[in-house]
Amino acid sequence: MHVHLADQAICIGEANALDSYLNIDRIISAAQITGANAIHPGYGFLSESTKFAQPLRNKA
Repeated sequence: MHVHLADQAICIGEANALDSYLNIDRIISAAQITGANAIHPGYGFLSESTKFAQPLRNKA
């Protein structure tokens, strides 16, 4: 449902979490493609991951 409410949607991978929600490179690439200035990591998945936070700091 959330994707239907969004202004844009970028496919970051298959339904498997390892191919999508846990793929840091794809998430960062999607943010760059859309010109996003923030990423909400959600709950669980990447929200507590330093492996996700560090590349974002390096891009800032």
